[in-house]
Amino acid sequence: MKQEKTEVLTFKPYARLLTMIGDQLIRNECVALMELIKNAYDADANWVRISFNGFDDKWHPGMTASIVIEDDGCGMTPDIIRDAWMNPASPNKKNDDPEQRKTAIKKRVMLGEKGIGRFAMFKLGSKITVVTRPAKSSDEYVATLDFSEYADEFTKRNGKPVKPLLSDLNGALLTRKAKTIVPHKVNINGATLMSGTTGTRIEIECLRTTGWNKSVYDDIVDDAAKMQPIFTTVMDKCENEALQFAVCFLRDEQMLPDVTSKKIEELRGLLDTKSVLRVQKGKYNSKTHQFSFVLNGETVEFSFDELRCFAPEIFRKDNNARYPECGSFGFEFYVFDRRADRNDVEGAKRYLDKAAAKLVHDHRIYLYRDGVRVYPYGNSDDDWLKIDVLRGTQAAGDYLSNDQVVGCVEITHAGNPELKDKTSREGLVQDGVAVRDFIGTIQMFLKYLRQKPYYFYQKGVEKRREQRERKEKKSSAQIQELLDYASKSGDKKVVRIAQSIQTAVEREQRVAEKRIETVEDLAGVGLSVEVASHDMMAVMRRLNDAFDQLERSRPHGGFNPPELPDELHKIRGMLAFVENQMRNMQALFRSSRQRPHAINVKELLTKVVKIYSDAFKRNAIKISIEEDGLPLRVKCTDAVLMQVFINLLDNSLYWLTVNALRKGESRQIKIVLDGDNNKFVYADNGPGIPEENRAYVFEPFFSTKDEGRGLGLYIARQLLMRSDFTIDFATHREQLFASRGAAFTVDFNPAEESV
Repeated sequence: MKQEKTEVLTFKPYARLLTMIGDQLIRNECVALMELIKNAYDADANWVRISFNGFDDKWHPGMTASIVIEDDGCGMTPDIIRDAWMNPASPNKKNDDPEQRKTAIKKRVMLGEKGIGRFAMFKLGSKITVVTRPAKSSDEYVATLDFSEYADEFTKRNGKPVKPLLSDLNGALLTRKAKTIVPHKVNINGATLMSGTTGTRIEIECLRTTGWNKSVYDDIVDDAAKMQPIFTTVMDKCENEALQFAVCFLRDEQMLPDVTSKKIEELRGLLDTKSVLRVQKGKYNSKTHQFSFVLNGETVEFSFDELRCFAPEIFRKDNNARYPECGSFGFEFYVFDRRADRNDVEGAKRYLDKAAAKLVHDHRIYLYRDGVRVYPYGNSDDDWLKIDVLRGTQAAGDYLSNDQVVGCVEITHAGNPELKDKTSREGLVQDGVAVRDFIGTIQMFLKYLRQKPYYFYQKGVEKRREQRERKEKKSSAQIQELLDYASKSGDKKVVRIAQSIQTAVEREQRVAEKRIETVEDLAGVGLSVEVASHDMMAVMRRLNDAFDQLERSRPHGGFNPPELPDELHKIRGMLAFVENQMRNMQALFRSSRQRPHAINVKELLTKVVKIYSDAFKRNAIKISIEEDGLPLRVKCTDAVLMQVFINLLDNSLYWLTVNALRKGESRQIKIVLDGDNNKFVYADNGPGIPEENRAYVFEPFFSTKDEGRGLGLYIARQLLMRSDFTIDFATHREQLFASRGAAFTVDFNPAEESV
């Protein structure tokens, strides 16, 4: 019987594992070089130079071609070379403590942690020479790894089949007096700098010749330029000199033009001048579940719950409302109108020509971690937020297209530990709740942008276009043109006919203007009745309930005496309310109007406010009426002032209820009656009126409300003008709310005496 024995087994990987893993981790030459650039960043370098030697005009490498990567970083000691650099997947940079993950000198957050930089080198070539010099050393160290005798995947050596183990691959480490890493002048993108006494130079020879072309080089330059932030949200955090990092490219010692940086500057210009929505300084706070951002210069805040209606199913499943588990993040988005009409006065300002549209198309939504880009997010062919998928599987109109949005999202290692990079350096690991919630939250916000701010932008453009078209179609101008032509022709008969046409048209215009006045009166009455009818119908329902209660309390044909007085008192109160509402509306009808008389504006205003009291209470709107100086008294009719107040209050009610509140803010309306200057200022703290709409708000049929008629402010101005009064936007000095809102001044001084 054989005696049992146990032997120890050890892994003995073949050398071909080196290239196998490299091919899996490093997809192409662009990714490989970016890994080496990131290594220079982690070494606290101020700059890194990439030199392509022996490449022809088509960027095909010759037989003796090489790539040199040199930086002025901290360099490596012999111990680091032996114990870390020669040991792939070393834990040298791996540390869960955010402070320990920072570099020693500049306190940058380290980009690398898996030790795959050496795989990047072997992706590019098979002969590696590394010259490095650490601080406080008069020597430099030269590490050489030459596997050029082996064919691809180490299956042959000098043409003969071999099966070397990984442990059979050896390099050499030479210590010598510093002669390469010494102070000398270097050209960095046109600026002459003096290098220091530390740094690293990597020369890669025996290049893999397949795959190289001009497009690959362009991709490398593009990715290197976009490694650093191109948006203000991230740039503001990178103003610290420690985070500044320059990358430059050379071919055969000649500096190559920095074309990408120029294009990025052009893009920044488009973001500022051509975008229709600018979302800046955005922040999602995972502790308070609050979104805060600046939209076209206006500070906005939403709770996650207020935007939950735009959220994907993962936040609404089984009515179990939950919040994202991805951590806090920053964001910045710019939205363009790809359908802007260049032949339209307003559209021309937003129109993107072919070159500008291509530039916007080449940039999508980037992801930055600690100020450095996560690749390949932001590339024109990458849809990491799955917007194209959502537009294809759901309603396309629910989301902005990728071709019209440029922006970025900012995360950190410390704040978003569950959002991890793939080992292949191509995006985030897609497993787990955190990344799903992260993407879902961004999708939700982008959906809100499309269905709210962008919708209102589109509606405003449409309304303003209609308004301009109506103005341009004035028949009087065409008739005058006909009359001028007839006069020049000298034909008296034609002149007489043209003059008679002009007289007839002017007569019809006067009739039309009279009819318009009547229509305006009726429209004002209709708007007022619409407001009052809601409360009146509610009272009528309660009145019917009271009668039903009386009927139920009538046992065996008789009323219960104790309950009868209370029920009758209720009914009397309700009838009094209906009577009062009808009396107020009667003042609006032409047949019931009195002649202009002295009106105490505050007393009349208080009556109108009562019509809205229930609506204001339901929507938590606070209204205050203040008097500045003497009581404001105006010679006018009740009808004119009532309609002015009703239109102003109705607009405030709508915009205050559809607009989200900022943190700690309440919905407010303020009215200041200035008897000394014979005017009043009306203001609310709603979203206000965009600058581009201010020229149209007093025009008929212009409205950005969902079901707006566009008559309210138009009617108010027309009625006031008949009495030689005015309504206009309040001046900056007259504003009652410091940050935002709509504000109007109604001036009762005759036009020639206006103060």
